Amino acid sequence: MNPVIGKAVDRVDGRLKVTGGAHYCAEMPIPNLVHAVLINSTIANGRIVSIDTKAAKVSPGVLAILTHLNAPPIAPARVTLDSASQGGGAGEQYIPLQDDRIYYSGQHIGVVVAETLEQADRAASLVKVRYEEEPPTVTMQEAMERAFPPDNVWGKPPDIVQGDSVKGLADAFVRIDQIYTTAMQHHNAIEPHGTIAVWSGDFLTLYEPTTWVYGIRNAVAQWLQMPREKIRVIQQFVGGSFGYKGPAWTHVVLAAIAARQVNRPVKLVLTRRQEFAGVGYRPLIQHHIQLGATSTGQLTALTHHAIARTSTFDNRVVAPVERTSRKIYACPNVTTTYRLAPSNLSGPYTMRGPGETPGLFAIESAMDELAYALQIDPIELRLRNHADVDPETGDPWSSKSLKECYQQGAERFGWHRRNPQPGSMRNGDRLVGWGMATMAYDARFSGTTASAQLFADGNVLVQSSTCDPGTGAYTVMQQIAADTLGLSVASIRFELGDTQMPEAPVAAGSKTTASVGSAVYAATTSLQRKLLNLAFNNPNSPLYGHTEAEVTVDNGRCYLKDNPTQGQTYVEILQQHQMESISAQEQVQPDEETKKFTHYSFGAHFAEVQFHPGLGELRVTRYVGAFAAGRIVNPKTAHSQLIGGIIWGIGMALMEQSIVDPHSGRIVNSNLAEYLIPVNADIPPIDAFFVEEEALHLNPIGTKGIGEIGTVGAAAAIANAVYHATGKRIRDLPITLDKLI
Repeated sequence: MNPVIGKAVDRVDGRLKVTGGAHYCAEMPIPNLVHAVLINSTIANGRIVSIDTKAAKVSPGVLAILTHLNAPPIAPARVTLDSASQGGGAGEQYIPLQDDRIYYSGQHIGVVVAETLEQADRAASLVKVRYEEEPPTVTMQEAMERAFPPDNVWGKPPDIVQGDSVKGLADAFVRIDQIYTTAMQHHNAIEPHGTIAVWSGDFLTLYEPTTWVYGIRNAVAQWLQMPREKIRVIQQFVGGSFGYKGPAWTHVVLAAIAARQVNRPVKLVLTRRQEFAGVGYRPLIQHHIQLGATSTGQLTALTHHAIARTSTFDNRVVAPVERTSRKIYACPNVTTTYRLAPSNLSGPYTMRGPGETPGLFAIESAMDELAYALQIDPIELRLRNHADVDPETGDPWSSKSLKECYQQGAERFGWHRRNPQPGSMRNGDRLVGWGMATMAYDARFSGTTASAQLFADGNVLVQSSTCDPGTGAYTVMQQIAADTLGLSVASIRFELGDTQMPEAPVAAGSKTTASVGSAVYAATTSLQRKLLNLAFNNPNSPLYGHTEAEVTVDNGRCYLKDNPTQGQTYVEILQQHQMESISAQEQVQPDEETKKFTHYSFGAHFAEVQFHPGLGELRVTRYVGAFAAGRIVNPKTAHSQLIGGIIWGIGMALMEQSIVDPHSGRIVNSNLAEYLIPVNADIPPIDAFFVEEEALHLNPIGTKGIGEIGTVGAAAAIANAVYHATGKRIRDLPITLDKLI
């Protein structure tokens, strides 16, 4: 049987999605359902003086109104990014409806439950709230005055010094010393957050569009002080996440207590405006970058000082922007620092390529500035500072094909035709600019469990509680199972998204295929071994007395390698033992060998922009991305991830920005009309491809994550192209017309 892994298999869930057959969480047909609507604060700092609910209570269809005056107690829940095994799962430390304090505009201060959505919405509009308002801290400048170091930056100290950066800068032939700013951005998935909460006695079922069902269960159990075993979380389809559908946000527990209050199933769906407060975002980050280099381009010093805006009640880092700065180039003197700037906003959260996406914009922009200062080609400068081992730890890379990405990407882009002089290349009245940037993103592998069951009809059921937020997990897991068992993809069914299934980590950080795929591989390998052992130990089997080394499997038939006529099918083995099914469950974990290496994916972005000085029009007109990410399970879905990631990078570079009113703390463009994201007309032809690479030492199936690598570094490549076209260095994203004229 030909290998299934590596083939461009169509999405197995594609037809359901395009025909409307895929049921998302808020669409589940639950009988006797009622609707909840949130009441949100209209100030950013202060306290509630009074809440008048009289008119709302007598409004048609109203069943209950919960505020801090009558809500049940909600206990604290542990906030963590991805460790359900440690009891984490909440998205932020704030707990709603427990007191009269207001920390940010849009904060949940009440819930109205009614028979219909329209009735709940009408009643919520009738609730009158009086506040005692205090001046909010909103602007970055104000927040930086109170900046403080976090306890840690994803397990590392906030300040890390390697070598002597002060001396390295002093000894440098050329120095770059600049501040770069990456904007506040919101995830804006097509599917908004929406929870259905159903109580059956003391058992709670939650339909929640999450990429981490076990994390939701943990958080809700802590909030409600109830056993985790009494909570079930279900999702079959998630309409996009990009990070913010990983944890449990506070509207989930509000839906649960509302359902318990009215003794009916409750549906609570956030509006698009509510999606801009209380469910995370990429924070505004200021990056102070210093580079020093010799006259021939060798780095003598690199410093990255980051300040990220956060809420007044949070002290965790969601965007470790300086982490990759310590690993991307060989440099003897490196210093990184991190500070948090508290303000009256809701809590931030991880967003696609959490630290690397904003961090590499700063580093790769500075490297481009250094290349121009030294009059060295940007690719050549990077090659002269290529890190052959991990510069931070000295550990070897498990695999690294960055040089091949530079070479193949440059060839396909035509980089050799580039005139390095800014403003020198034209297309009629338009200035043409070419820019490039490095991509580096850590490849992860987390402990995961999966099960596999073969039935007497020859079909196989594989389960793990992971998520497919549109990335293709349904499809690639079936491919891995089919390849391992020697079956067709059509004979495999993969189920996910339920806390009654084996535990998987949060589907984030580009680790789902590596982690869940490895567990699926282990479970199906174990299943096959059980079947073969049944045959090897059965005197009536043609495989009796033989070993695994002597047998191969093709299309569900096990036979001897040196005598293909001697064998039997999986189904025949089950029938011979009068078994209706056989199952296996396995857990995978990183081993000691894995820990000896640093695991990263690498790549190179190449962008062409054209700018019309008279019209003030800036467009990305051509794009090439070369990426090395180990074994590619499905080139079709993987290519889709690269394209989507690059489009994110274009949006980050030219459009996306959440604008906060400096007086009220409100996000003034909290809608998809004014929060600009790329549409088809904004996107040029994109040539994104994988460089062949064998990824050893990371996981059993040789894969690296790809969900975020298309985004990381893309904004820098575009900004560098803008400089090449116009001679104007834009260090504050997004690159808008006002910054170019």
